Amino acid sequence: MTNENDKETIIDPSDFVPIKLKIDLINTTTHAEIRDGKRCYDKKPKKDSEENLIILIAEFLEDGLTLEIPSKMCAQNHHLTIEVRTENTNPLISFSENLKVKSVEKISTDSDLIETTFIQKNELEWDKLQSVYSKRQEEIRNFINSVKGYEGT
Repeated sequence: MTNENDKETIIDPSDFVPIKLKIDLINTTTHAEIRDGKRCYDKKPKKDSEENLIILIAEFLEDGLTLEIPSKMCAQNHHLTIEVRTENTNPLISFSENLKVKSVEKISTDSDLIETTFIQKNELEWDKLQSVYSKRQEEIRNFINSVKGYEGT
């Protein structure tokens, strides 16, 4: 009889844990901020705010980012500072850069999709952040191939 602990699990729940990011955004043109999911004014969260605003990285570009952000945060040609921190990677990564907004597209009543370019970028930190995502995509590709019965990538 086989001990339950000796059984190899086919699916490991940890394989499905997404990369968790904490992203703050400062519009240096208007001084509007989103910190910890709240709109901030003069570095203080909006009073009586029940907001839980989310900023997502939609796409890594060669020289910038496409972001999904809360609406009314910025306009074309505004300058932004983005602060990105991983919360569940080893090692943890912290990335802070200045961006210029190339375009803003309204995608819902609450969200805009913005394309940005780097004004300057820290190549080392940028490469680390991209590497975490690249490694994760490779893990997912390998998992899908193994489920399909393929050996190798």
